[in-house]
Amino acid sequence: MGSDDLAAAFSALEEVPILHYYGHEIVTLARRFNVQHFGQTFSKMDIEECLKQSFTSKKQLILWPFNDGNTGLSLEEMPFELLDSVVLFKPSVETSAIVGPHNRDEYEAMKNQYLTGTVDERPANLLHIKDFILPAVLENLAANIHKGFASYFSPDVNLQLLLLDNRKVYSTDKVKIKQVESKLKKQQRSSARANLPHISDTNAESDSILKSSAPMPQRTPAGKPRRRIEDSSSSSESGYSSSEILYPVEGKHTSSESEPDGNETPVLLKVQPPASPTYMTSAGTAMMASAGPLAFATPPLKRQHKSKAPKKTSSSRSSALTDDDSKPSAAEKRKMDRKDKKKRSKKSKKHSKRSKKSSSSSSEASSDEASEDDKLSQEQVFPLPFLYILLSYISPLG
Repeated sequence: MGSDDLAAAFSALEEVPILHYYGHEIVTLARRFNVQHFGQTFSKMDIEECLKQSFTSKKQLILWPFNDGNTGLSLEEMPFELLDSVVLFKPSVETSAIVGPHNRDEYEAMKNQYLTGTVDERPANLLHIKDFILPAVLENLAANIHKGFASYFSPDVNLQLLLLDNRKVYSTDKVKIKQVESKLKKQQRSSARANLPHISDTNAESDSILKSSAPMPQRTPAGKPRRRIEDSSSSSESGYSSSEILYPVEGKHTSSESEPDGNETPVLLKVQPPASPTYMTSAGTAMMASAGPLAFATPPLKRQHKSKAPKKTSSSRSSALTDDDSKPSAAEKRKMDRKDKKKRSKKSKKHSKRSKKSSSSSSEASSDEASEDDKLSQEQVFPLPFLYILLSYISPLG
């Protein structure tokens, strides 16, 4: 069994959720590597060779947790002071720290060189220390000094990370993982809501669009909106009075004629209908025929007298009202009928006398009015001097 078989066995492991403390809390799926479990099947050399082939960069090695918003650092970004404390830290479940009795002398020599070197030499001396720590961690894992690690692919660095066990770099506690997941979901929702546009802004934008698209009404100097002149096609809807008639004007374009540019401009005029003609009697027409073309006047209208209705007397009103509660006998009814007949006969005689008098007076008044109207019409139509001249012409002809 070689390193390739170990790599295949490791990739076949089931992924479990972990909580990685890497400056910000990351919940992800990872595979956990237990050295004791694989040491039963694979040798120390196979494990060491497989690890050195899988983790070749100092960016892949995470040796310390980073909380409270601190930036997560890999072995490559760690300063010397932090690195020195990390490599000398020994968990209680492990037999040795990263730098133990088996490699302490080599580490101390590089450390002294870094401390005694100049400012320009220190970056290079620190790089030598980090190059020593990376293979030391992998050798300790193969020797089962470090009990195991977790590994997942990080899209941030586009590399497979190695999170060393027993340093509180990550956690597999399900309760903590659920709490962090709910917290992260709330943060995502709040950020999504913050990115959405406000309702008031969208309403203001829609109102501005509607106002800009709507035509502005023309107004008078007083501030009132001007009345729009509608087309001739809507004249039937707006309506003309029944006494107005539309006629096309001669020399103007009508609805059936088109202008040179193709537009039609109907021109209509409102004309009042002619007045009702006046009629004359046969005598008047004979006189007009004999007299020639003369200006005539319309005869005055006769007044019509309205006949007044007879007023009701108090006796008739009292006789019309009857008492529903009192019921007269047959003898009393006869007496009342006789009295009513007498009263009716008297009233009819009086009314006949009054009608005769009124008819005579009305006939006299009408005859007087007719004579006056005839005189007025004769004077209006034929003045006296002109009548004498007319008779002088007619007499020799007769």
